[in-house]
Amino acid sequence: ELGGQGLVVGDDQGGTVHSGDDIGQGESLARACHPQEGLVKNTSFQTPDEFLHSLRLIPSSIILGNQSKPTHDLTLCGPPCPFTRVNIKKRNMDWKRELPRQIFHFVNGTLIALASLKWGSKVGWMLILLSLTGLCLSWQYTKKSWPLMRPLLEFLDRPDDIQRFPGRGAILYGMAVGLTLLLYPLKAAVGAVAILAAGDSLSTLAGKAWGKRKWPWNRRLSLEGSLAFFLGAFLYSWLFIPAQLALAGSLAGTLAETVPGHIDDNVTIPLVTGGIIALLLY
Repeated sequence: ELGGQGLVVGDDQGGTVHSGDDIGQGESLARACHPQEGLVKNTSFQTPDEFLHSLRLIPSSIILGNQSKPTHDLTLCGPPCPFTRVNIKKRNMDWKRELPRQIFHFVNGTLIALASLKWGSKVGWMLILLSLTGLCLSWQYTKKSWPLMRPLLEFLDRPDDIQRFPGRGAILYGMAVGLTLLLYPLKAAVGAVAILAAGDSLSTLAGKAWGKRKWPWNRRLSLEGSLAFFLGAFLYSWLFIPAQLALAGSLAGTLAETVPGHIDDNVTIPLVTGGIIALLLY
């Protein structure tokens, strides 16, 4: 078959190599045209032109917003940095979601502190009664969902708590604050409630917005949030109790919040803070 196509020939078909049949003189073969010409003399003229064109390949400043095609976030720090575009957006969403809840937390604590100054331990008994009632309603809600309670629970609780223990935060808050008002002297109890109202609210918001450095023994909480707790709790509780008691109570509350474990800080903060202030009163 190869012979039929002229690809393989016999000895009788051989002949002398004609001029131009050698490789060097083959026709229509691709080769470089004058490869050694113009390599040096044009260099000085091409370099400035290439330099000007290359400027468009390097951005002259940091590209922000939607000015560039790459989808990677441009940051000025390493991978662990929390201030990337995605994390900042998430922080803003968390902060906006927490803001109404923490305002309610602060206002509620303030009203309890003011009511306690007028009616004393009666407020504590009322809080415990309301908490027990809420506990019964929470148990009933787990058995049969009530559509009317859903918006209230979504406002008071976080999504995880609604599924596991509806109304958990409000129930534990009422129980702990009620016990604080019943166990400790009025001045110590009111100071503890004020510290809880201001410190816990500000620490949550500050931690959501700026929290970066974590406590070694509790990675859920940040140093920035704890600093906001201490400053806010001290300044606000100073309106209800003397400065030295407010200072000691705020420090105790700040440390109590960082204790790791499954105990809600709405329980540990008022009980620990009220106990420290009560000891200093004697």
